[in-house]
Amino acid sequence: VIVPSDYTIGQMIADEMLLPLHRENIPNFVNLDTDLLNLPFDPENTYSIPYQWGTLGVGYNVQAIEKVLGVGTKITSWQQVFAYPQMRVAWLDDPRATLGIGLLLLGYDPNSTNPDEIQQAADFLIVNGKNVFRLAADDGQELLARDEADIVIEYNGDVYQVVTECKADPNCTADYTYVIPEEGSNLWVDNLAIPVGAQNQRLAEAFIDYVLHPQVGADISNYIGYATPNQAALDLGLIDAELAADPIIYPSQEQQAALFSIMAFSDQQEVQQAYNDAWDEVKILIGR
Repeated sequence: VIVPSDYTIGQMIADEMLLPLHRENIPNFVNLDTDLLNLPFDPENTYSIPYQWGTLGVGYNVQAIEKVLGVGTKITSWQQVFAYPQMRVAWLDDPRATLGIGLLLLGYDPNSTNPDEIQQAADFLIVNGKNVFRLAADDGQELLARDEADIVIEYNGDVYQVVTECKADPNCTADYTYVIPEEGSNLWVDNLAIPVGAQNQRLAEAFIDYVLHPQVGADISNYIGYATPNQAALDLGLIDAELAADPIIYPSQEQQAALFSIMAFSDQQEVQQAYNDAWDEVKILIGR
């Protein structure tokens, strides 16, 4: 069993790297939240099963923001991330997710296949990237914890870890938080799948079914602090109450409605290249 994310699934399907699942061997599939099924990268969940999910958003140091903008100031918009040159900002070094945000803010489909729109998103990010000091390879939370950044674009679970570690450390005087900007952002889903060449597909499917048991799914999510796709676990009250009530982990329905999933353009190499070229330009012109 392997655990690929989002549009990686679509690419693996196109490359014939995954085995189709025998749903009859996974009866606990019925426990899953239907809002997390039939996503663009595997529309009928033929090859993948949701395992954990979360969002991409803005983690920030509350004290640093309030020092510049005043007590009680909160970040609620992507525009605030771009607006303040005195802030130390780190973006996630991910072309599809970060360009997707640019496309979203320009009013385009975050999965646009139009080269002109993709280029416009790159231009938008370049113009609004004056306060960016680093494109982080999924370690923005560490930049916050080391007081090297005031604002980061990062995954919710990573920021949540910094939040909880600081609260548990009597020597930590910082105040960190995470927000999904009001314009929307990226929904990510980690998935369980079975690679071609697996020696015992039936056993792998039995294991996936075990993970989808409500108590097992709850135990996993309660331990690692990410959101479970197991609706039965939530309905039965098996998720720790503090986690279930935390909007960092479980955003509201209104926030979820503004999230987008990233599609795989596995059969459109020219589109993939357009995103890669646009992102290379962003990295060069931002100079990070």
